[in-house]
Amino acid sequence: MENAINIQHYLKHEITESRSLLKGLKKKSTKDLNHKLRVSIRRIRTVIGLLKNEGVNPLPKNENQVLKKMWKHLGAVRDFDVSEEIAIENSLPIQKIKTQRLNTDKKLQKDLEKKELEKLLNHLEDLSQDKVLKEVHPVATIKLIRQKLKSLPLEAQNMHAFRIILKKVRYLMEALEIEDDQFKKYQDVLGQLNDLKVFLECQGESHRVRSV
Repeated sequence: MENAINIQHYLKHEITESRSLLKGLKKKSTKDLNHKLRVSIRRIRTVIGLLKNEGVNPLPKNENQVLKKMWKHLGAVRDFDVSEEIAIENSLPIQKIKTQRLNTDKKLQKDLEKKELEKLLNHLEDLSQDKVLKEVHPVATIKLIRQKLKSLPLEAQNMHAFRIILKKVRYLMEALEIEDDQFKKYQDVLGQLNDLKVFLECQGESHRVRSV
């Protein structure tokens, strides 16, 4: 049996971080706050997934769905932010992207007004005090990730799924306090490919756009 890990500090830190970012984002929506809150929620979801894989179900289904929904909404806004950056770098029009970003952000702000995420973070605060977090063995989680990686041939149609798995691995490594710069480079490359794919979807299929 592998050594147990204590992820209480990691979870507490991300809860505090998410609260601070959420407060700022509700005052004024910015690219930086949006991106950072999404990353923080992804880290929290990694901990929740880790606990679930190890036999602890920390959140009821409806709260888990709230966390997933907020992460997706933040990701949708982030996609337009990155697409705008790519368009500017390549001297392409950005008005269509800015309009789409504005509409997507309005939907996000409406969801933030419901205070579902704030209530969830309060619940997670209580969870972070649970003694069960002091003895978590990541054996089942690591085994599951290995199985998923082995089942994905390195082909173009699998790149997005492969990227998602690598993200989970990266945040799991953070929770385990493991650093690997080379691993981050692989994830960054896949992230750039995904950003370009989203950019094409935002801008259309013109020859000028595809040349990027």
